Amino acid sequence: MRRYSQKLESDEYMRATKDKPEKLLSINHRLIILALVTVAILLSAWGCTPSTSSAVNKKTPKLTVAAAASLKPVLPKLAKAFREKTGIEIKTDFAASGLLARQIENGAPFDVYLSANKKYMDDLIGRNRITAAQSYAQGELVLIGKAGSLQDLKSPAIEKIAIANPSYAPYGIAAQEALVKSGLWPALKDKVVLGANIAQAYDYVRTGNVDAGIISLSMLKDSKSKYLLINRHLYHPIGQWAGVINNNHNQKEARKFLDYLSRPDAQKILKSFGYKIPSKAKP
Repeated sequence: MRRYSQKLESDEYMRATKDKPEKLLSINHRLIILALVTVAILLSAWGCTPSTSSAVNKKTPKLTVAAAASLKPVLPKLAKAFREKTGIEIKTDFAASGLLARQIENGAPFDVYLSANKKYMDDLIGRNRITAAQSYAQGELVLIGKAGSLQDLKSPAIEKIAIANPSYAPYGIAAQEALVKSGLWPALKDKVVLGANIAQAYDYVRTGNVDAGIISLSMLKDSKSKYLLINRHLYHPIGQWAGVINNNHNQKEARKFLDYLSRPDAQKILKSFGYKIPSKAKP
């Protein structure tokens, strides 16, 4: 009787499982997936994904460089070469040197300041906004447009002359100084049109909105415009200065960029854009 009962129970089980094979298979699959998910979670918790963690830890900071507008043509090339050497990215913000100095004084979040005027740099050093500074190049002033000489600017055919605003743009300061020293400023001051920076002054000439302009040689690298170098004795040297801004999180990387600007490969790029290089260069 006992054996017969066991046989009935066995037959009933077989019939039950035979009728629902898909249900059992589905349950088994769910158990397997649950087990795999659990293992994946545990592995992640135990730090078994080093490649992702390493990528985060090795993220290189990006430098934000506040640069004089005269550097607009050349700085992208310097930034590219610097990135290839160090892996450090550079974000640029261009404006007149004096306007950038004001922003830095007011706490603008820049890492490096590239000024075309030593006075602005010295003022920021005095206010403890710059921790390290150096000269790395010298700019040149040129006359472009319909005038072949400074004296030609007096011609009635020359109605408008563009320069950068001398209130805060170093090349504008130099342009005004050259016109004053040449004795032409009283006759020409009413013809002068002020650009917010040297790049805008150049745009006025390039687009034909003015007849002539006094700008930086660095703006003409890829231009076919004819120009006249203005006698350097007519204006003070236009020193290009680089400084590391205080209270930023990228001091080490910022100093690397300053060091790079004095290296032969960087100086070669600067020369190709018309800059003069200080006699002392790093090996």
